[in-house]
Amino acid sequence: MATRSCGLFQKLGEYHLQNAFLVAYMKKAPQLTSSEPMTFTRKMVTTAATCCQLSGDKRLVCGEGAADLIIGQLCIRHEASPVNPGVGRCCSSSYTNRRPCLSTLLVDETYISPPFSADKFIFHKDLCQAQGAALQEMKQ
Repeated sequence: MATRSCGLFQKLGEYHLQNAFLVAYMKKAPQLTSSEPMTFTRKMVTTAATCCQLSGDKRLVCGEGAADLIIGQLCIRHEASPVNPGVGRCCSSSYTNRRPCLSTLLVDETYISPPFSADKFIFHKDLCQAQGAALQEMKQ
């Protein structure tokens, strides 16, 4: 996670890196609530911001340690309420295989999205006035 994420972090910045993570993980686990991927990907971006400032060996240890904790939180969430078979398989595999398993996890083809409902679609009325972090979160 560390080396690849640092390159993306430097190229994209926090907001766009989080969006890249969101897109990737929403495809892998679309069953998560909308706030869960936001939480997990925010932690991933915070990790990148922290660890990318360190030198080579320290960066790798920092990134891998934080990734293991974030993945552990996803697996705890899966134990409480199963996400999907792919996430379950990765969380059930050996501890050392969890990260590579989740990284290579493909789109969950078994997921059928609920039908669109206009009353559940939220368009924030203050979207045009929002700024900074509030605007970014509304857009995401």
